Amino acid sequence: DNIFGVMKNGNKIYLKNMKSFVQVAGVTSMKFRNPPHFMSLNDPTSVAAIHETEAVLDTYFYHPNTPTFIAIRLIQRFGFSNPSPRYIQTVSRAFSSGSYKKKQIKFGDGKYGNLEATIAAVTLDREARSLVLDADPSSGSLREPILKFVGVMKSMEFATHPNATEIRLQGLTEKMGQMPHFAPNVFSFFLPEYSAPGQVKDASLTSPEAQVMNAPTIVGFLNGLLSMVDIGLSSCYSGLGGRSVNWCPGYRTTYAPETYSHGVLRYTPSGTSAADVIDELALLLTGGRLNASSRNSIRVAYEAQSNQGLGLRMAQKLILTSPEFHSTNTFRTSAEARPDPENPQPSSKPYKSIVFLNLNGGMDSFNMLIPHSNCQDEKGNEKDMYNEYKEVRGDIALTKSGLHEIDTTSSSQVCDTFGLHPRLSVLKDLYDKKHLTFFANLGILQQPVDKTNWRSGSSRTALFAHNTQTEETAAVDIFDESAGIGVGGRIIDVLAKNGYQPGSISVAGAAPPIVSKSFPLVVVDPLGYEKFNPIPWAPSITSQAKSTNDATLVGSSFYGETWAKNLYQSLGENELLFTKYNKAPLTQVFPNTNIGRQLASISKLMKTKDDRGKDRDIFFAESQGWDMHADLAVPLDISFRELNDALTKFVAEMEASTLWEDTTVVLVSEFARTLLANTGNGSDHAWGGNYFIASGSLDGGKMMGTFPPDLKNNGTLAFEPGIVIPTSSWERLWNGVAQWFGVSNSDDLDTILPNRDKFDNLWNADDLYRG
Repeated sequence: DNIFGVMKNGNKIYLKNMKSFVQVAGVTSMKFRNPPHFMSLNDPTSVAAIHETEAVLDTYFYHPNTPTFIAIRLIQRFGFSNPSPRYIQTVSRAFSSGSYKKKQIKFGDGKYGNLEATIAAVTLDREARSLVLDADPSSGSLREPILKFVGVMKSMEFATHPNATEIRLQGLTEKMGQMPHFAPNVFSFFLPEYSAPGQVKDASLTSPEAQVMNAPTIVGFLNGLLSMVDIGLSSCYSGLGGRSVNWCPGYRTTYAPETYSHGVLRYTPSGTSAADVIDELALLLTGGRLNASSRNSIRVAYEAQSNQGLGLRMAQKLILTSPEFHSTNTFRTSAEARPDPENPQPSSKPYKSIVFLNLNGGMDSFNMLIPHSNCQDEKGNEKDMYNEYKEVRGDIALTKSGLHEIDTTSSSQVCDTFGLHPRLSVLKDLYDKKHLTFFANLGILQQPVDKTNWRSGSSRTALFAHNTQTEETAAVDIFDESAGIGVGGRIIDVLAKNGYQPGSISVAGAAPPIVSKSFPLVVVDPLGYEKFNPIPWAPSITSQAKSTNDATLVGSSFYGETWAKNLYQSLGENELLFTKYNKAPLTQVFPNTNIGRQLASISKLMKTKDDRGKDRDIFFAESQGWDMHADLAVPLDISFRELNDALTKFVAEMEASTLWEDTTVVLVSEFARTLLANTGNGSDHAWGGNYFIASGSLDGGKMMGTFPPDLKNNGTLAFEPGIVIPTSSWERLWNGVAQWFGVSNSDDLDTILPNRDKFDNLWNADDLYRG
């Protein structure tokens, strides 16, 4: 009963000299020692609950991985996407020891987790201060959108309107991919391990900020800055501020920005010559890194204006488009223009498209597809599978009477009748028309596994984690043979090699599943296609902006090149699609929901196929918010209703456009949820789940794969807490879809699905589609 006080990580903790064990019932070899437990089972108190919660938090906080985890995240946010191991170790030690010393100056109080010491180590380390590393193409980072925006306001001396009580920003998430206090999920705006296609990914580096950098956010952010330079902060002409006037054209003749906007840039250069002005702007906006070629071209544009005020605005705008403004290391230009994309010609081949519809967060697919009636066990005896479902799922089980019934007699499943969630009437309609096929118990697999070997047979991935499983479902390449290229991207690459003209388009930002080697990812904002530099009376800056983003020399910044390449692509897409996309007609009124707008956008983009010269398209759409750990019933009901309504209109639009037989919708989510409800009436991360494909050319109305014949943890497939081991891999599904899309050669299918040889009975196009 002795209690010992011990100093650990700079804090005194108290330990009791005792042993206690938790024994797993029925398995003598499975037990663990000294579980932290403060709650009395007979007399629980709130104080004991607080103590237990603090013990859990302390376990996380003092975990040996925490200092390194914190160090990497902080270093990345302070401008170094790929810090060296030595740099990470230095910051990690400062966090652990609570102290850091630089030139005889000590930081911190010597206690574990001291942030003064940690931040001092981040900002004062030699890797953070070295000018030499600016010339290293892999050093530095892209800059966060909000930091760039605030940086312009500070360096260009933004002054608020005298009557404005606060600066109001509007629509920043849609316009530039980042809005303070509005992170889209618990992982913030971008993932720390995200890697932009191109030089960054080829070098196995990360560039987190690039995840929110695409054509809509590039054009939207630049337009917001251009608007602020010309007319101050407002909502007019793609401005980033709140509404300040009712008639935006009034800024041309009537409204003075100082009076009618929420604030204006009041910067006045200290020099008078064009060269002096540009040098000063380069210092303030790029830390003096703006290259000589760009300074010269900006000087020419400055001097071409009719007065110094217009010249200043022109110089500000062009520097704001430069790679040096958007990245933090040295951009070395060849001063040679990048090639403009050629005007595409319509293809003579028939058109087909795939819609990769991702439900981000992990869909609870066992409340999408439910065993209903006419069920038999493996011996042919009658079995009440719905009752077993209800018993296992507990409070989150759906009522049997409200389900949409589907006939699976021909599918050799445990039940001849299954039910669908009450909100998913469109799936019932499509299934009955044979335009939809369900795939039961599908998931990421390294090889076929069972309850005896699933751990050892899944060594190449981290199961149950959002980031890794999202990456796995995007790539379907568990051994990383084509690292960074998505399964849809490999289909595109193979088709391009075989004479097709394919394209990859996302209406949901970054889209790893359709990233390819051969074609740039096109990103379209479903809220509308925004014209670059939209102020009607402002001079065009497109050609000058391209010249500040010329081709690079060897050794130039990877991050600057990522910006420049994406800017060029964005401007090309903008010129090509602005008119065609906005004028594309729709026969249906889509719901004004996130997924509704995305599917409407895809419908319009299909109608621009000839303008884009495409005979194959893979689209990426994504619905957020499926990670339902608590009170699952209502949010799942809402999400399924939104999915149902959007799909209903999309199918109707495809049928009206005679495109439904040439389109396949593939529903994907990174994993399913636990069968067992958690204590918050939600469900947690699991593995195998149920999905579907839909198309007018399907031989559907059936269920492929094998629905688990036993949902209990003592069955053949499920283990605590209701995690189901998949019996089919994603390779089986994509094999047939790729064949339908035009890939027939076995070697090409191996390229698309490098791990497909591990699985027998791959589904072919003839198994899935008519004829």
